[in-house]
Amino acid sequence: MKKIIFDCDNTMGVAGCDVDDGLALIYLLGKSSAEVLGITTTYGNSDVETVYANTVRMLSDLGRSDIPVLKGCASKEQLESEAAEYILKTVRANKGNISLLATGSLTNLYAAYLLDHTILEQITEVVLMGGIQQELIINGILLNELNFSCDPAATACVLKNARNLSIITGNHCLDAFFAKQEFNERLSSCDQPIGKYIVQTCSY
Repeated sequence: MKKIIFDCDNTMGVAGCDVDDGLALIYLLGKSSAEVLGITTTYGNSDVETVYANTVRMLSDLGRSDIPVLKGCASKEQLESEAAEYILKTVRANKGNISLLATGSLTNLYAAYLLDHTILEQITEVVLMGGIQQELIINGILLNELNFSCDPAATACVLKNARNLSIITGNHCLDAFFAKQEFNERLSSCDQPIGKYIVQTCSY
């Protein structure tokens, strides 16, 4: 069983904001080979207060309020948070068996590193969503890099010190585009309640 800390800026269900973090969470919760130990919230898609409240609500909707949600650093200038403390405590308690998936700014990981300079080396694998390989154009709009630029110092620290590191850039998301009609038809007709939940939550 892979034990996961999900460090994210989940705004699925917040009108006008991205849905990718929430969909990633639903995927993780449906994997029998994965256990989400906790979710640490960060800024990026929105401010940390919005992300925190939205993630707590989403877990309640999904019947998974048993998973702890920890509020992270509000900005790259604030380097103390319950999320950083949680990362430290959980990694130490599960030595050699923690995967950390980070899909927002990396300030929480940096804050944990500042408390213990060995902590990134103790995480079994670190998977990041960020960076670009070429121009990132979505709906005809040229976008900037999505996560690493939120906190360059944190990004540099994680890239330098994490072991078993994987990076998924925004360019990988482009292959997942589909029409709204197909989205509604496929998920509304899904036998699983989660299909209808995704339609309702992502309809905007």
